[in-house]
Amino acid sequence: RGGAGGPPPLPPPAAGEEQPRPSVLSVEVLAACRGTLLPDPAQDAVLAVAIALQDPRVETPHAAVRLLLVRDDSCERLALPRLGLEDSVLCDWCGSERGLFRAFISAVHEADPDLLVGFEVQGASLGFLADRYRVVMDDG
Repeated sequence: RGGAGGPPPLPPPAAGEEQPRPSVLSVEVLAACRGTLLPDPAQDAVLAVAIALQDPRVETPHAAVRLLLVRDDSCERLALPRLGLEDSVLCDWCGSERGLFRAFISAVHEADPDLLVGFEVQGASLGFLADRYRVVMDDG
């Protein structure tokens, strides 16, 4: 915490004051790929984005989970109940990759999280989304 070049540590809360817990939005991305190659934002579409919001302002024991999916011919065969999804998972079917990006941006605005996290965020999730967004939205 607060090592060389890093931010200083947060001050402790005042006596008798509780440290506020941040709301956290976790993001995971599923992209198409070609054979054994890693997804390339210049060529490979985003197929789905999973987001989970843990918000201390909302009295729920679990994170609110939402899937944003692009509907295409292959998705018509996708049997969501077989994936083991709980009934509490919201699934938003988007008509296109552009629609998925709009839904994702709307979901982030709606959640208004204090922290946005993911796995390998610079290259694999949020970084891929940012790069792919530029390709898709600049294309039309």
